Amino acid sequence: DVRVVAHELEHVATNPTCANQAFNCANSDVFRWKWMWQQIANWFEVEVGTYPGHQQLLEDTMRDKERVWARLVREHDLRQYRIADLATWSYVDFDLGRSYDSFSDLNKCREHGFSGWINSVKSFTDLFGYLRANKYIP
Repeated sequence: DVRVVAHELEHVATNPTCANQAFNCANSDVFRWKWMWQQIANWFEVEVGTYPGHQQLLEDTMRDKERVWARLVREHDLRQYRIADLATWSYVDFDLGRSYDSFSDLNKCREHGFSGWINSVKSFTDLFGYLRANKYIP
């Protein structure tokens, strides 16, 4: 969450004990995407799709969806952006396509006085709420 990153950067930049060191930054909770997808689906009031047993690349899936997005923009009076301007599918594929769990050790941050965190569900739902309220998504 960018809010956690901003607070940590401020903390590191203003505390001499943090000088010239690298620090991990994360929301501070742990989840598996299988569980998180259900939380996201609940917020959007949709059903979670069935996992086909292999990664489905969004870059391929979304390649021909500009007309679908343009229709959603019209129907929901959204801001006039192309879907490709709002999302980088290859990055999403990279980030979500890992075949391993990814955890960040935040002990060093805590040892240097940074205690910021946010619940990842709240992080996502706050973002979705902002995007909806500001007419980026329906």
